[in-house]
This record gives sequence, structure tokens and C-alpha cells, in this order.
Amino acid sequence: MPKPTANYLSSPYNFVPLADSVFLPEWGEPSHDCPYADAVSGRLQLTLTAKSPIYVRGSDPKPEKKSDLLWGQHAPADLTPFGKWTGFYRDPTTGKYAIPGTTVKGMIRNVLKIASFGSIAYADDDFISVRDLNDPKYTTQITRPGPKNSFEAKVRAGWLSENPSRRSDDPEWIITPCKLARVEQCKRHPTDPDGLEQSAALGNMALGKAMLPAKGKYSVWDRKFPDRTIRFDLQMTGYDDGFDLHPHSCGRLFYAKAINLGTGGKTGTLVFTGQSGPREGLNKKTGNWERKGGSKHMEFIFYADETRSLPVSPATQKKFKDTHPDDNEGWKYWRQKLHTPNGRVPVFWIENLAAAKPEETVVSFGLAQMFRLPARNLHDAIPPQHKQKGALDAADRLFGFVRDTDALRGRVAFGALALLQKNDEVRFSRVIQTVLGAPRPTFYPAYLEQPAYSLPAGRLRDGKDVTGNTIRAQDAYKTWLSPEVRIRGWKRYWVVDAPQGNRESIRREHPIPKRRNKQGGWEPNYDVATAFRPVTADAKFSGSCVFHNLTRRELGALVWALTWGGDTALRHSLGMGKSLGMGSCVIEIDWNKSELVWSGDPACEYTKQVEQAKENAEKRKAFIADCQTSFADDMNEFTNRQLSPEVQRGPWLETRAMTELRAMADPANAAKLDAHKQFPPLRSSQLDVADFREIKTRALVLPRTTEIITGRPVQDRQTASGNPPLSPRETGESESPELETPAVAPVRTPPAILKDGQPVSAPANAGGTIAPASGPHNLVGQERQFRFAGRNKKGNPLFEIQWEGRTYPASLARKEAIASLPSDLSKETRLPRFKILRFENGRFTLGMSSSVESDGVQ
Repeated sequence: MPKPTANYLSSPYNFVPLADSVFLPEWGEPSHDCPYADAVSGRLQLTLTAKSPIYVRGSDPKPEKKSDLLWGQHAPADLTPFGKWTGFYRDPTTGKYAIPGTTVKGMIRNVLKIASFGSIAYADDDFISVRDLNDPKYTTQITRPGPKNSFEAKVRAGWLSENPSRRSDDPEWIITPCKLARVEQCKRHPTDPDGLEQSAALGNMALGKAMLPAKGKYSVWDRKFPDRTIRFDLQMTGYDDGFDLHPHSCGRLFYAKAINLGTGGKTGTLVFTGQSGPREGLNKKTGNWERKGGSKHMEFIFYADETRSLPVSPATQKKFKDTHPDDNEGWKYWRQKLHTPNGRVPVFWIENLAAAKPEETVVSFGLAQMFRLPARNLHDAIPPQHKQKGALDAADRLFGFVRDTDALRGRVAFGALALLQKNDEVRFSRVIQTVLGAPRPTFYPAYLEQPAYSLPAGRLRDGKDVTGNTIRAQDAYKTWLSPEVRIRGWKRYWVVDAPQGNRESIRREHPIPKRRNKQGGWEPNYDVATAFRPVTADAKFSGSCVFHNLTRRELGALVWALTWGGDTALRHSLGMGKSLGMGSCVIEIDWNKSELVWSGDPACEYTKQVEQAKENAEKRKAFIADCQTSFADDMNEFTNRQLSPEVQRGPWLETRAMTELRAMADPANAAKLDAHKQFPPLRSSQLDVADFREIKTRALVLPRTTEIITGRPVQDRQTASGNPPLSPRETGESESPELETPAVAPVRTPPAILKDGQPVSAPANAGGTIAPASGPHNLVGQERQFRFAGRNKKGNPLFEIQWEGRTYPASLARKEAIASLPSDLSKETRLPRFKILRFENGRFTLGMSSSVESDGVQ
């Protein structure tokens, strides 16, 4: 069945945008020992009610009865997908279903972080890796133009090993460079030389099976050739070292090809990398297995090791480890071999030709020729105010934190919330069989702020650079390899309530993907699947929240986050399965059973208010309502004075962040989206390669929550082109016939504010401004590394630079001497850094610089 064409980027999640400023309350130094003058301690009795099925994973995987061992079967059998499903979390003392206190704490902490404009800087500093053949920012770092309109790899081959002469300050790893030849898995035509499968009599598809990892290929080969040494010749056609042009589905490639396998005059080591897809497919018309275009059909031979070894700097080593964690299948296989005596690992690496020191030579490396490039970490895409060290936002003050060697104990603690009904009364009648894959930040159409796009489909628009050249929409994406990026903000899932009378209703279940079996057919891939039994909607849990030495505003912030400030239309989101529409819940406070047990200075007027509030439930409720007002006053003061006046200043609940947060917490909006088919049933929980390719080809992005609901653009979003996004009426695009779009006001009208999912008003001062255009002209005054591109008719050198996927020409200013440049300039020459004097008509004018260090821009 053909895959449906995506007309828009649908997603069960969206983002609350980050403010440039962070709210750092001046409520006194957090303390467990010294009471504030306006301090209060106590306990809140909470009731959590599920509005859709909820699942919190339990620690005991044992099923409740034998028939639950199997999926869709009523009795045990020998063949099961994976035997057991995981039940709901249970209180270890009573056996009743419960929600751990830490789960509730994390949920409330996240709401308060967003609502109080907290810092997001606790994101880890691991590098995000990119392998995207549709992104020129990636391909230009991996390949370069070859002769006669071909491409050749920039990536070199080498052997990674531990440094045998390492001292305390020496690098842990070294790379020994070597030469590289490519070799066919099998002969492509009867007249072609034999491939690896023929030369070793392995049988067809022994190496070309779908998803066969390098470890699997080695196990096949090692049965006959344990040392992996192979004799070969290079196919010589006039170029040095056997290099020649070879036709491929992606164009002509320039590389050295190995022939005469097993009998040639050269000796090398065979290197396998993983198989991303089957080399051959079944032709339904002929019934024959035939070569598939674009599939991998070649492996590698490493030979002619160099005598030198290059140190791997700690920074480069960290990049590799971040992109190859310990559970990475390929690295898991090689890591143990690296630590053996004389152990070495075949790697592919990129060289910095302008390196001033040996440890700067290796820029990055991986376990495949088209390896995942370490781009940057999340901190690089976060506004500077979010990176302040030592600053405490409201959520950190209340709940504490642990950050590197710094930590603060929280003053709010949640106990486990126990189920009020019997387990059998809320247990799902069936075991859910699905895939729960998590979205990843590498999916930049959703995770990164993008240039201007059109609604309602959410597509990037063609634009122009500073020279007037057209930039295609699919080339305008901000990716993790772009010079400047910004994350979309806090990721949140849309909440969905189960329909009345259908307590087990789930919006959708992701089907289990299929894989090829040994017989060539298809079978469910249970390796990526999971099975669990949630509780039904209307399940009720009860427990307490204990707080100690909170100021009036801190207590108000806590209660606001628990109850959404008393807005009963909004929901929290808890547990696993949020992408399935699970986890919607509300929290209520039982004021009759809540307590205020301690306050601050007895002589303080505030203490008298606390004592009066202890008398009955209504006074307690009124007192804490006053605390919420104090918190809201602080937030309004902050948003009216400290937020950026051009784009976000205004009443707290009408700021862009709060509008988006509340819109995603309203189940009425999710139902509206379903009615408009904004969330069609997904084929799987994660996008596959074909989905991703189609999304990028169509230049789709994820519009903001309120843009999807109203069909109107948000006007406070800065864009790369400096222009706000256009409405469908302005672009001439057809609007969805099922989306009732109100009349579009002029571009600079304030954004709509939602109440119960409907636009009702807008802040008078929330209009947007045009951001200054970004582009290569902003590089003027900087020093950058350029590449030699040839000479003009007068023999003067010409240069070029890649910037955001485009190549710009450059030349030296007339007054600049070129005597310091080598006379035999070539593309491999290590050039000094040039100072950029000006940028006019699409060309850089350069001055000579005394610096010779490269900044990595190639």
C-alpha cells in the first residue's frame, strides 16, 4: 500500500516558546532552618483524577495471571513475542496501584518552570549528531567536488587505538591514517569482476540483508577468514592510486575500487559497516530479486598504514562518545576490542587542513564513511539568560536541584498518590501492544525555530538572500549545522480527555512496524515494541504534598501550578503514552483535610493571617488564594517590565508563553484538531527515513499551537528573513475547507488570546517588530578560513567559503600583498585565516591576517 502524502507536519506534541529573560525571584535566600518573616509550612491533601487512561510503569514485570503472558492468546505457549508485559506501579506495602511522588513532582515542576519563566539551562551538554543527505550543510562537510562533475569523499580512513605512550596529560586515543579502497559486495553484472560474496563463496545477500549490522557481517566473513586480511588490486584507469569515476544512483563518485579479490598484489584489511536497507528487492513482475537503486552495495578495504599517528583531542573524543553512547550497537561491538592489547578500531575521520597543532588535525570521526556529524549541543541553541550559573528560578527554589557539584534540597515533597478504588475497578480489560518511541531533537523541522512559513499547512516559503538570489524553501531550513539556531522551547503534549462513557478510549495506537524474516516475508518487529496495561479514565488517586518554610509567593506559585490557578478546564499530563492521548488528569485540593501547621515570626502581622487560616477550610482556601494573587502580581510585574517590550511584554496570562501553555493544556483544543484532521493516525511512533525525506522535500514545519487552532500567524516570532509569517490569504494558498478561519487582520495585529480554546482578545502592546536580516554580510570584520578556488586571468588567487549551504566567492583586496602565500596553491593548501573587509554583490573582499588557526569553517 502506498504511503499517504503529508500535507502538513502533524505531531502529538508542540512547544512553548522561551522568553529571552528568566524570572529570578527576590524572595529571600532559600532556607530549611531560618524561617522567613512571611513563612508558612503545612500539608495539602490532593486528589488526582484521570481524564484519559494513565500508565505509570511498575518495577515488577510479573503478570497477574498466566493468560496475560501472551499477546492475544488465552493460554501459555512456547512461542511468545517477548513473554511478559509490565504492569502499573504498585505501592510496595499495600499492592494497590499508585502514582509515585517523584512522578507528580516532575509534572508540577515542569508546569511551574514554564509558567514562571524559569531557566531551561539544565539541558545536558551532549552533542547532537546529524546525518542528513538532504542538507547541504552536511554533505559539504562529508564530500567535495571531484573531477568532471563528480563527487569525492573528504572523509579519510584510519585506525583508532589507545595511546601506547600516554602520560597524564596526553590524549587517551590516537588515529593512524591509512588509504582506503571500496569493494563490491557482489558482482553487479556477469561481465563485472567478482564481489566479496563470490570470492568467498558466501551466497547471494549474505552481506546485503536489510539492517544487518557490521557485527553480523563480520560473523559471516570470519567463518572463513578470521584475520580479515584480503589481497586485491586497484582498478587502474589513468588516475593515481586507482581513483576513477563510478556511476551511482546519487551521481558519479570518484574513488579507488578494489578488484582481483584474493589474488591481487596488494594486502589490506576488510572493513564492514552497517546495512541500512536490503541491497536487492523482489520484482513482483518478474519474480526475481534485483538490485535496488540507492541501496548500499559496497564495503571498504583499509591498506597502506602511515607511520605517523594523530592524537585525538579531548574535545573530539567527547564528540565521538556523545554520538556513540555505550549502548550504541556498533560502538558496543568495537569498544571491547579497543581495550584489548594492540586493539584497534577502523574509523572514518575528517581532517582539518589548516590545523596549527597535531591535536587539532582530527575534527571528528565515526564508524561509517557517511557518519553522524557532531553538530552542537542544546546549550548552543538556548538564549544567554538561560545559562546563568548560580541563579535560582522559582521552580529550583521550591523543588531543589542537582547540577554538577552544586545542589539544593527542595522544600516541597510529594508522597505517593494511592488509588482510591480497587485495582480491578480501573484495570484495563486488555494489554496495549504498541510502540512508545520518543521524539528526538535531531528532527529540526519541529525542534528548531524556522524562517517564515505559510499557514495553515505550515510550509517554509522561498526567500532571497542579501544578494537577491532565490533560496528554495527546502534549503532555507535551520538545521543543527546552521551557524545560529534556537530551540522551539519547552516540549509539551496535547492533552485529550476520554469521551464520556468510554473509559478505555485512546486516541490512537501506533502499529508495531514489520521487518523481513528469514523466509523473505514480513513479521512484527517486537524488538521495538512494548506491552502494558494502563488504568482507565476516572481512576482517582489520593495523597499529600508537604511544604516547609515557603514564602507567601512561593506557596501561591505551588498551588497555582497544582490547580492551573483554579482553571478547571485545563489538564495536567502524566505518565507514559502521551503520544497516544494518555495521561490527561486534574488535581484538586481538599481544603478540609489540608493543614497549615507552622508559620514564621510570631510578632508578624502575616503570622496572624496564617493562624486565622487554620480555623476552617474556607479561611484556608481564601488565604492561599491571596498567596496566588501575590505570585500573580510578581509575574505581572516581571512580564510588564522585564520581558522584551517589542515581542512579549504584557499581562502575564496573555504573554505568548502562557497562551501556548494553556492552549495545549485544554482538551477542547485537541478535540478540535482531530476534527480538522490535523492529527491523522500515525503509521508508527517515529518517522522513518522516507517520512523525514518527504517532510523536508515539501519544506514542512510545525506551526505553533495557537497558529494551528486559529489558522492565523503569531506576530511575535522573529524570522530569519526579518519578515513575519504570512497568512494563507496573503500567500494565495488554499485554506483547509474544514478549518474555519476568521478574517485575517493586517500582519502586525497582536496574537489571539485563547479562553476555552477560542480567541477572545489580545494584549494591546504585543505587536511584533522586524528583526534585522541575517546573512553573510554579518561576517564583515571577522576572521575566517577560506578555500583556494583557482586563479583569475591575471594569475591572482581566488578563494571561496561555504556559508549556510551556499558557496560564496572571495578575493584579496588590491592593497593586500600575496607574497606570503605559497606559489603552488592548491585545494589542499593550508591557508591562513583572512579578515573579511566587506561583502558586496555576493563576493567577499579579504585582507591578510597574522592568525593561522582554523575555526572549522571549510
